[in-house]
Amino acid sequence: MDLVALQEIRWLGNGVQNRRGSNRYDIFYSCHDRHHMLGTGFAVGPRLKSEIIGFEAINDRLCTLRMRGKFYNISLINVHAPTEDKEEEEKDLFYGRLAKTIKSRPRHDLIIILGDFNAKIGREPVYRQYTGSHSLHEHSNDNGSRLVQFAAANNLVVGSTKFARRDIHKATGSSSFSRINNNNQSSFTINIRIFWCPDNSTAFAYTAR
Repeated sequence: MDLVALQEIRWLGNGVQNRRGSNRYDIFYSCHDRHHMLGTGFAVGPRLKSEIIGFEAINDRLCTLRMRGKFYNISLINVHAPTEDKEEEEKDLFYGRLAKTIKSRPRHDLIIILGDFNAKIGREPVYRQYTGSHSLHEHSNDNGSRLVQFAAANNLVVGSTKFARRDIHKATGSSSFSRINNNNQSSFTINIRIFWCPDNSTAFAYTAR
């Protein structure tokens, strides 16, 4: 893998851990200043190291990485949203900061948001404009509804629900107290045009702004 979005790094502070050697990853991280909790970041492999334009550590739930692209530069936004049981105010603050982060990206960048939204997206027909039909769940939880409403407000689509996969590959975690699998949506992309990865195996949609 050339690039991996990381959550729950649990380091302190922010910065870059440069790894020497042809097969080493550089770790860009954005963590809490005093507590070993949360933390987001990116692991960048040797093939992409020279394409990195900049990294911004926003807080322990958000960070961005900007890369050179062939036709457009690419802004990656890595997120770790509050869990379902968190207070409404904490969730509002997270989505407010994410909205500001999107708006602050360079105008012509291709934007891809990825990470862990801790959200269960259902297959409600009312959401179909912003989600696909391949979610693991029938009904959205509160975090899922917030995610779809955020998509609607920012002209986004929840990309991980757009592709058909076996249910076993949709589950990102399971409770130790039950057999219920969780499908915490972790791929969030901007709508309208199509950007193909170099190996032509993955497509992300985005909007030209």
